[in-house]
Amino acid sequence: MKPFLPAILAVSGMAFQTSPPKVPVAATPEDAPLPAKTSPKSRGISSELESVNSTEDGVMSFAKYEGGSVPFKQNKITTYVNEKEIVLVQSKQRFAIPVKSVTEVLYGNAVNSRVGLATGINVLTAGTKNQSAGSLTLVGIIWPAATNKNGVVLRIDKADFPGFITALQTVTGLKGIDTGVKGR
Repeated sequence: MKPFLPAILAVSGMAFQTSPPKVPVAATPEDAPLPAKTSPKSRGISSELESVNSTEDGVMSFAKYEGGSVPFKQNKITTYVNEKEIVLVQSKQRFAIPVKSVTEVLYGNAVNSRVGLATGINVLTAGTKNQSAGSLTLVGIIWPAATNKNGVVLRIDKADFPGFITALQTVTGLKGIDTGVKGR
């Protein structure tokens, strides 16, 4: 029956492609804008920030809100990083952080303590002590407020981590600080 299998598949239209499809490859210029959704939605946000026309566009990532000064529950969120702001969405709540106001981008094992020190908020995260260098997915973002600093700790999905950190560094112009490096 095996010799007839290719003929049966070809006749039935179920023939399989043996080589990978050719995808055109082009270099991305360094000053190219970040990708956007095809139909961004303008919505109000619930935050103390002035950005009322926050949009859900840019580099999208899935994360878990671990803690900080944003009034979210420790639960799943969706993040969008674009040229103007970092938008955190949880259910119907939205919080936008203007990229111009971000003062620190952190990642690594000690993100929760660094954000906690900066904001004065105790940020407890689950399972950060046993993170290996290959699975660094905690990201901290710190920005100033009127009287003190604000900050968030996010646990980014492993698949989204490289793109998220790169997008943050690109739009803020800041180099991410690895808080897991010994000697700091």
